[in-house]
This record gives sequence, C-alpha cells and structure tokens, in this order.
Amino acid sequence: MFRSPRYLAAFFAAALALATPAARAATSDLPPVPAAIKSQGQLRVGVRCDQPPYGYQDSTGAFAGVEVEMGKQIAQWAFGSKDKAVFTCVTAENRVPQLLGNKVDLLIATLGVSPERARVIDFTAPYRWGASDVLVRRDSGVKSLADLSGKTLVALKGSVQAKWFEDHMPDVKVLRLNSAADALQTFRQGRADAYTHDAATLVIAAAHEPDAKLVGQYFLISDAAIGVRKNESAWRDYLSAAVLRMRRENLFVGWVKQYVPEDIRTYYLEVFQNGRPDETEAPDSSGKTFKEKVKESTAGRSFDVRYLEKQWPALLSGTLMTLKVSAIAMVLSVLIGAIGCAIRVFRVPVLARCVAGYVELMRNTPILVQLFFIFYGLPAVGLKLSLFASGVLCLTLWAGAYQIENLRGGMASVERRMYESCLALALRPWHYFAGVAMPIAVRTALPSMLNTAISLLKNSSYLQAIGLMELTFVAVDRIATDFRPLEMFSAILVLYLGMVAVLTLLVHQLAKRLQRPFKAN
Repeated sequence: MFRSPRYLAAFFAAALALATPAARAATSDLPPVPAAIKSQGQLRVGVRCDQPPYGYQDSTGAFAGVEVEMGKQIAQWAFGSKDKAVFTCVTAENRVPQLLGNKVDLLIATLGVSPERARVIDFTAPYRWGASDVLVRRDSGVKSLADLSGKTLVALKGSVQAKWFEDHMPDVKVLRLNSAADALQTFRQGRADAYTHDAATLVIAAAHEPDAKLVGQYFLISDAAIGVRKNESAWRDYLSAAVLRMRRENLFVGWVKQYVPEDIRTYYLEVFQNGRPDETEAPDSSGKTFKEKVKESTAGRSFDVRYLEKQWPALLSGTLMTLKVSAIAMVLSVLIGAIGCAIRVFRVPVLARCVAGYVELMRNTPILVQLFFIFYGLPAVGLKLSLFASGVLCLTLWAGAYQIENLRGGMASVERRMYESCLALALRPWHYFAGVAMPIAVRTALPSMLNTAISLLKNSSYLQAIGLMELTFVAVDRIATDFRPLEMFSAILVLYLGMVAVLTLLVHQLAKRLQRPFKAN
C-alpha cells in the first residue's frame, strides 16, 4: 500500500504530526496574528537605543538588549523568523507619538503603565515591574530624596521621573534632556547634583561610576508593558499571550543572563521573576485608583481650550526665554558681522583668512552639531558654560557668520568714488568704513539681515536639545507627559508666528526710517 502516492503522503503527514507534538502545543497557546499585522510581512518594533540592558545598539550598530530579544521572539512566533523584526529607535518623548503615527506596530521601550498613557494607548500584560531611583556623588551628602531639596537634578524630557519631582518636590530644579547618554554626561560634568531615571538604568551607571552611588529610595514603582494602539484588541491579546508564554518558558532569565553582568544581575532577575512590591491596586496619596485617574485624565480628548489656559504660564515663560536668548544673540551677531566684514573688506593679514574659515565652518556644519560641541565638547578643555550661555554663544556664532556675508554684500553697493573722496579729505579708512560705507551697506543688506534674524529666532528651538526651557522645550515636554500635541503645537505655531511678525514689523519700520533722504544743514 505504501507504493501509492496518496498513502505515502498520508503516512508522512501522520509521522510529522506525531514527531512534533511540542511544536503543535507551542503554537496552540497563542491566538491568531491579526490579518493587518500578518499582511505586512514584518514586525515594526519601537525600542530604546540608549537603555542597556533593555534596549541599545552595540559597537557594530546592531540592536541588542532584553526588550530587543522580546521583539525578535514575537517575530519568530508571528512570522516564523526573528529576522522579520524591524527595529526603530524611540525616545522617552517620541515613543508614544511614533506608535500613534503608525510608524511602529508596538512599543517595547521601557514603557511604564501610567494613567495619561492609558488614555491614549493600550497596554498588554506586564512583563516586569520597575522603580525609579536617583544617582548622586558619594561625597554629596545626599542620603534620601528629601536631601535633594534645592539641588539640580537631571532627568529625561517627558519622563515620569521629571513629572514626579515637578509635582512632589517643586523646589528641586529639574534639568530635562533628550537621552540617557546626554543626562549621564551632564551629571558627569557636574552640571547637575543628581540624575534620576529607572533604577535598572542607574544600577549600570553606578557600576561604571566609582565616585557615584544610588540613593536607594525607590519611588514610582509601576509595571512595564508593551504598548499598542487603541482599538487593536486582537493584537493586544496576541502580545499579552506572547508575554505570558515568555514567562512560562523562562525566557526572561536567559536574556537577563545574556545582557547583564553577574555582579548587578540580582535587581533584573527580581523585576522579571517576582511580583512588584505594590502589586495590589490601592489608592495613592490622592485617594484615587489607577482606573479613576485614567478616567479623569484629559490625554487624547478633542481640542481643549481649557488645557491651554492651564498651560499658559509655562508657555509664557518659554516664550520669554526664547525672546531673551534670541535678542541677545541678534545684537551680538550683528556686532560680529560688522567686525568680520571690516576685516575681510580691508583684507587684514592673517585675520581675513581666519574670518573666511570661520564663515565656512559655521555655514557648512549643522547648528545642532555646533550646539553639542559647545555644551558637551568644550568642558573637556575646561570651558563649562551654563545652558543659557551655551545657547547664546551657539546662536551668536551661527548668525554672525551669515551677517558677515550679508554686510559684505551690502558693501558691494558702495561706489568706489566715495572711498576716494574720503581719502581726498584726509579721512582714515576706518572713518570711511564706519561713517560712510557701513550706513549705506546696512540699508542695502537690511532684507537679508532680517532673514538671518528670523532664522535665528526659529533656530532657537534647537536649544531644547540641551535642556534650555525655551518655547519648543516647554511644548515638547508637556506633550510627552500630557499627550496633547494638537493644543501645544497649535499654541507654539501661533506664538512663533507672532514673534516673527513683530520682528518683521520692527525691521520694516527701521528700513523706512533709513530710506529717508539726508537733510542738508
């Protein structure tokens, strides 16, 4: 009978079924992959790239970490290959917007469960619990959170730690930065007295910082779970089942041993294997449960003018900081432009070449790179500037290079005979430049100088990258915690338009005044 192809096929099918009971059992405990996900042919996973051992990029640029392994394992179960997992780097401030914008299918990015986040996204079953701690210097004298009163603390922008200190210890000055690498570097340079983050991250930092220690007072103990979009319950249920299967197969222990050194492994094994300390859903100090706080949260609702009214003081403070840093940089950049223009026009030996090199450097490198060089690079040679001074210096140097070229172009409109007339009157070249040529050049170059000033005002938004609390920083920070992008971005669009309109009006009034003919005495 085995000579018949039909019977041979039936025999091999039966043998395969008997030989792989484990495979059938392994897939039976997972629900079907939703068709919308399956049709993509790949799994788009948002992970952290600066949070070892959970998510980071190794020396070769490859994604690594416990949460990265989770993404690979889900891809294996959903698509049959770990290579089907496509990873995207996300930060504390942009991870939820990345998910809502359909850039990723899920977030495995140290995402703590909070009422504000639960309003706009869904969470799977938690895969670990986490807590926050504070890193301080050993000689700081800080033994508890109460000892941080009046000190400067660095945290990630949009993090729950920054909001916790804002709500519970407002006398602590919180410096918010974009990434853990920036925050740790700022702490190392002595720009902050302490650094707060997930305890898991700080355990590793403390192990590599012999002069630092953890306070050891946990706060913000919460679950960490995979984040998915609302109205994707089938996908959420699949991922929850996957998390439970990972726990059942003891995969987390293996991943922790793979990525965490043995001397600091205890904490990570505890958070993955044991239940969180406050496992029961008890009301907090406000007397409200988690579900009640989710219900009261305003995140994700339609446009709310009342929310903007509450945020107006913060927006006003950010606007004033933007105007302050921009105004100082505008004045200084025009001064640099006049001096640099004079040096190049008169071809001062050596200095003219230096100015030309400065102009090329500023115009051909990104302003963000210039900002990081000033704020993070200069301390290596002993020059440590404050946030405000770093911002002013960066904008001044950037705009100064353009103002030099703007005024040089204006100088081209000055006729040669004016210079000859000044020489005939025995005037020095500098008298000619300051009293005759420069006023004419400014009239001609005023439109291009206005464009540079407007660009400077708009480029002040880059200063949020180093934690200066200007207008864009305030908006992005509030979005990361309250998830109200429509209101906040609408507000800063209007405020920037207003500032540029006022600046343009002032310059146009100046141009009209300069265009008036000279009166003969």
